Amino acid sequence: MNARLSFFVVVSLMLSRAGSILAEGPDLADLAPARTVAFLELHDPPALAREFHALIKGSYLQRPDLLFANHMKKGKKINEEAFLIPWICSPEFIDEMGGWQGGFLALTGLTKNDQPEIVGVLRTGKSRIFPLALRMILLESGIHCIARVEGIPIFQIGDAEKPQREIAQRLRVPAIQLVRLLRSPPRPSLYQVALLENAAIEEPDEKPESGLFLSLLPDGVAFGTTPDVLSDTIRRYKSKSSAPSLTIAPAFRAASEMRNRPGLFIWSDPPRLTQFIDEALHRKLERHKSDIRVQPPLKDGKPDAAKLREMLQQAELDHRSDTQEWRFLQKAANLAAMYYAATSWSLHKGEFSFRVEARMRDKQISPLLDILANQKLSSEFLQAVPGDAFCLFAIPLSDGATTLARLLKFADAFVLQSGEGTSLPSKEIAELEKQLKLRLGRDVLAKFRSAAVAVHVVEDKEHSVYPVFILEAVSENAAKDLVSAWPRLCAMGGKRIEPHRHALDGQEVRSLSDKPADSSLSGLPPHYGHRGNIVVLGWHRTHVGSVLRSNSHKKDLLNLQRGLSTVDAEGAVSALGLFSCRQLLARLTDIGSTAPNQGAGHRQELRYLRELSTPMALMPPTLFTVKRLADGVRLEFRQSELPVASATVVDIALTWLLDAETAPSAWLSLLFGAPPAPPGAAPAMAAPAPIAN
Repeated sequence: MNARLSFFVVVSLMLSRAGSILAEGPDLADLAPARTVAFLELHDPPALAREFHALIKGSYLQRPDLLFANHMKKGKKINEEAFLIPWICSPEFIDEMGGWQGGFLALTGLTKNDQPEIVGVLRTGKSRIFPLALRMILLESGIHCIARVEGIPIFQIGDAEKPQREIAQRLRVPAIQLVRLLRSPPRPSLYQVALLENAAIEEPDEKPESGLFLSLLPDGVAFGTTPDVLSDTIRRYKSKSSAPSLTIAPAFRAASEMRNRPGLFIWSDPPRLTQFIDEALHRKLERHKSDIRVQPPLKDGKPDAAKLREMLQQAELDHRSDTQEWRFLQKAANLAAMYYAATSWSLHKGEFSFRVEARMRDKQISPLLDILANQKLSSEFLQAVPGDAFCLFAIPLSDGATTLARLLKFADAFVLQSGEGTSLPSKEIAELEKQLKLRLGRDVLAKFRSAAVAVHVVEDKEHSVYPVFILEAVSENAAKDLVSAWPRLCAMGGKRIEPHRHALDGQEVRSLSDKPADSSLSGLPPHYGHRGNIVVLGWHRTHVGSVLRSNSHKKDLLNLQRGLSTVDAEGAVSALGLFSCRQLLARLTDIGSTAPNQGAGHRQELRYLRELSTPMALMPPTLFTVKRLADGVRLEFRQSELPVASATVVDIALTWLLDAETAPSAWLSLLFGAPPAPPGAAPAMAAPAPIAN
């Protein structure tokens, strides 16, 4: 317990240093050089802190005394480690974060040994705890003052070129001492802290090229992996550098909209980053070949020239094999013609958003982008999604034949790039089409507007997760054509199986298997049918029938109040996914309610699940979208209106963690799998049946 507590104390104190230069200071990007190829920033921590406060409002985290009073009863077993969470997520800790002014990490290049050249600045704002903690760690870590830049000392932590594990080991002892200091701070150490800025410069025998270097700024901390890059940042901080900064880069300014929200922001320059990686891989190959030449193979005591050539050729072949995926990605995404790639994690107005954007330069294209096409999903198609599904993924098929041709071209390029001499996918598909006597693009994919897969929990002899495929045809005749062709597609050129027809829920379901359900999901879906222009395929015969029947019923998507409106607001998309945590919890509760031998812990779990699912019914679903842009692509994962349920979720989660009586039950392992038994452990005894009143 003490070791873990020490770790969390040190980590939290280090985080509390994330922002120190004055709030009125320059843009963080002004402290990074224009040659930066990747940039990570913690943006607007004060706004982020306000969002976190809104999430925990009214929860146990605001009133930890109630949490302790309810869960520290005499004689009750308690998961003590869970008490660290209320401390780390406490309002006081969030307030500390709210005083930060942000921080950044910048990748500026590679050293001659191909080590990353990184520089960063952390702005602490109002924080006062961490400066003392950091100074104590530096004093106890064997640091060396190797230079002064604009009056600011540069310290080397550990020895140059030492592995990070060794440096971390040297920091471990002072970190533990820091925790002891916080518990009972000895007064003499404060005088040593005050003298840190007066450390004398130690002249090294040789100027270190790389390692870990750090400087305490007047109200912040700067660090880098080389002295030169850290010195440059200090001069920028002191406004003593005329060299251009990252803020002048047009590609960086173009991503400003993603950078403006509170949270984390990552930006990269793909062409230059690709060049660095290629050059590093080439130098690695040359070093390997040089090592072979230094110690050539011998024959009769003399260098064997033929064997040497063979070893050098094998080194080339191994290099091409090891880098074939990387080279294929460069061509597929056309990284050399990409303008920028950016990622953001943000929390704004109660909405969590994770977004990835990639933009191409003017008039440049990418084979990957050519596969994507935006189209709005029809309400008729979405109405066919089963109401008990908790997850949905849908894609429009505006031109399925063209999309298939581009996918096959893409797959052929990958096979050719590998150089393994395997058959091209396009040729294999052409051979299959001859056997099936139909064209997959023209006769199948071209007849559909949209396709989706919905995941749901089916309650049968045993509870299993089953997907069901839903296809929207361009017409009812097109749907009938696919139903007729499905046995041929499932046979894959072999002996055709005639389907059996079943009447379920007033719907006709055709089956190519005698098994009513197959939880292994092997092969193509054997059960299928259609209603109008909607085709449904799945591995559970009864559920296929119920999906066809429910197609005529009016309901919202995933049994949520705003499922359909959420999808409608997105407009045209290249792909869309929805997830309903409330629906999943409700299904698990239903399953758990029917389980035999329900003990006290089991009933407690059911209560927790019900309480978790209730407020989630008022939230819109979790949304995932892929959209083709005019010059790129955008992927976004979003959950809005988090404060509606966050306080309840926090309270139930803390209660569940602290309640030792509610160990994971077998019926909850349906999704997550049963935990492995410890080696040599005796089998657990069966829980006693509840005593009737």
